[in-house]
Amino acid sequence: MENTSSIEEIEFGEKIGEGSYGEVRKAVWKGKQVAAKRILPILVMEDYDDIQTKAVLDKFEREWKILCSIQHENIVRYYTVILPPPPESPIIVTELLECDLAKHIRESKPKVPFSDLIKIMLDVAEGLHYIHSLKEPIVHRDLASKNVLLTKSLRAKIADLGQAKVFPRAAMYATAMPGTPVYAAPETYPMGQGGLPRGHEARYTVKIDIFSFGAMLLEICIGHLPVDNLPDPVLEDGKIVPEYIRRHEDLEELGPSHPLRNLVLQCLENSPEKRPSAGEIKDKLSKAASGTLSGSPFDDRDAGMSHNHYDHKFKLVVLGESSVGKTSIVARFLNANKQLSEISFTRNVESEDHFVRLRLRDTDKSVHLHIVDVGGHRSTKASSLAPQIFRRARGAVIAFDLLSELSFSEVPNWVKVVRERCFEGIPILLVGNKNDELEKKVDSQRVEQFAKRESVFYTEASAKSGKNIDEIFSVLTDLMIECEDKNEGVAMTSDLMVSLRETLSGRDASQEKSPIAERYLTPRHEALDPGVILLNDKKEKGGTMEQDDNGRKSKSRCCLLG
Repeated sequence: MENTSSIEEIEFGEKIGEGSYGEVRKAVWKGKQVAAKRILPILVMEDYDDIQTKAVLDKFEREWKILCSIQHENIVRYYTVILPPPPESPIIVTELLECDLAKHIRESKPKVPFSDLIKIMLDVAEGLHYIHSLKEPIVHRDLASKNVLLTKSLRAKIADLGQAKVFPRAAMYATAMPGTPVYAAPETYPMGQGGLPRGHEARYTVKIDIFSFGAMLLEICIGHLPVDNLPDPVLEDGKIVPEYIRRHEDLEELGPSHPLRNLVLQCLENSPEKRPSAGEIKDKLSKAASGTLSGSPFDDRDAGMSHNHYDHKFKLVVLGESSVGKTSIVARFLNANKQLSEISFTRNVESEDHFVRLRLRDTDKSVHLHIVDVGGHRSTKASSLAPQIFRRARGAVIAFDLLSELSFSEVPNWVKVVRERCFEGIPILLVGNKNDELEKKVDSQRVEQFAKRESVFYTEASAKSGKNIDEIFSVLTDLMIECEDKNEGVAMTSDLMVSLRETLSGRDASQEKSPIAERYLTPRHEALDPGVILLNDKKEKGGTMEQDDNGRKSKSRCCLLG
């Protein structure tokens, strides 16, 4: 092997990183501070599985051969490889850098400055453009913030080419999902036509690195990876879920006016052909850099304002039996200045997303709510709802009809499902709707006993008159804020529940102002992205039409995958 050294030339120091098959240590080689990567000792022991050991050794050899064949200022610099006698591991020696990008993102408060962000990601794009433009292109296959290293001056260098592979042809079958799942392009999932598994290989191109770049760009823009695990991008029938649905919460946090939003979405296109090349990304980032230097809307302040305008952000679900008035409650809250008869309703919609920004009167806090109005036909049961509806929900409104004993009898099932699908201590607000009617069929004392036993907040309201509609959402918001201040899963304090009940019972609707000082509806296309409500390729005006078991048509909305 060309450019090799002996084991006597290196002195190992502390461990600074570890992966699935290798570890990296600080070291001194020929008087120089370096990084030394070697296979985990257990994988090269004599009594270890010979086949697995050979596979790891082959991968390690491929990595150093690729490293020694390339040289670019935005690729970590290779020095040498050390080949001690078996069973000792080979050692790849490279330059030692300050830290990785993942750590830099974590330690930058509140976020990486926009000018630094542009500089770092432009470096990454330069490195990608280099390896993708070689006579025989190299696909990194594990581009992630943990695999981008930074110098003290924030020069970024692509590192860890353990998964890298030469692609002599435009597209090849190769290992499925070779890298870190949160950065993985949908075409790397091992799915064949009709959703049939293809085994351990998938067909892809250099464009999987572009997808990973987009995921990393979104990460550095908002300051973190997705809070919860993302659902698989490929459904059981083989259809691919658009990334603007899978990552809609992060895109919402990014904000509709962020200067890099379009580039993020272009890189995250499900179709590889629609993603830009690394060279095109360089051009777009260079234009953004010019905007930063000239003081245009690309400066740090504007970049941060678009997604730092509220104190709290919550998703909540509104549930209950059919015809209890869930949609009327939500509609009356969103259209506070209209009577119920003046509000137009969308018919035959299974579930609908709404986005609203509020300022609470008592605390002056600003809150962004993502309200999922979970519709349903009479045959729809709580247990039959898709689990994705509840994903990332932080609160729930469960409504029943005060004129229907049957609707209240199903409330325990709704409470059970919400706690199973979300978490045990999720704030739940139980609403008895239609309290303006004289002949109620459900005994209030019985409901209050149930609410006390289940530790849920109960109030009566009327979507028709508007009584307590604002209070439903302001009280639930207070409970969600209280829950957010604690570890998730801890039930609300009884003192807060009592205080809120006293405030609500003592309110005279004719004299007291609404607890909501301001509310601004956010259009769905701004909160998520234009077209986000479409789930599959069969387009109808206003949504995707599907049929239930009874042949009725309904629109499929993004909340089913939210």
